[in-house]
Amino acid sequence: MPKSRTVNPDPKYVASILAYDPETGDITWKISRHYGSQPPGSKATKEKIAIQGGFYRSNRVAWCLAYGEWPDGTVFWKNGVKHDNRLSNLGLTPFPPKEMTADYLRQLLHYDHETGDFFWLVNERWAKYGELAGFVFPETGRRMIGIAGEVHFAGRLAWLYVYGAWPNGQVDHWNGNVADDSIDNLREATQSQNNANRKTFDSTTGYCGVQKMWNKFRVTCNHKHLGLYATLEEAIAVRKKAEQEMQGEFAYANRPAAA
Repeated sequence: MPKSRTVNPDPKYVASILAYDPETGDITWKISRHYGSQPPGSKATKEKIAIQGGFYRSNRVAWCLAYGEWPDGTVFWKNGVKHDNRLSNLGLTPFPPKEMTADYLRQLLHYDHETGDFFWLVNERWAKYGELAGFVFPETGRRMIGIAGEVHFAGRLAWLYVYGAWPNGQVDHWNGNVADDSIDNLREATQSQNNANRKTFDSTTGYCGVQKMWNKFRVTCNHKHLGLYATLEEAIAVRKKAEQEMQGEFAYANRPAAA
């Protein structure tokens, strides 16, 4: 099978020999071909079109004719039907940059700010146009999305998508629901701040940071010992006060209800 040339013909030359109807997707010849067997107005082949000794996929030729330049990426059919070259059915998968950028991400995915879901804007072997992107990692419950050979947390991608830069540190889910990647539920955090928003219980009392020791209750917060107390109620009150002072808005008690 003949291979496409690496150097594309001049788009002006392509437009001088071919016509394109963006409504129907038809590509027709403006010149006579094959000694008159293909007169002007006849349709070009649906598979690959021969131009100046090279063979070019019809959807790439349609893109070139529509926009006056060759596509900087892979042209795909949104509905998955090959050779349906209507302009509304053509999409572009850009070539990946050396490092992930917000612009590249926005060309690949649509992000719903309210639900936190990502949907593919490309149709490739690894992605289907319009489908929910990524998978949920069973051990953590977090959604992961693979792009250009790398796997990313959806929450970090959401931050990059909205703000145009990677988060400074980690991304914390304000309401504690790691599956809720809506932008209002995400905030930058350090490792300790992220840990503060996770509820962990001591098996001896059922309360975070309160441990029963002999006939008293030991209180800790942020790895600091806060004393021994005679009653569970007193120990819990000390722990809650320490959370507010040490952890501030990241304290577990301050987080909103999970969606």
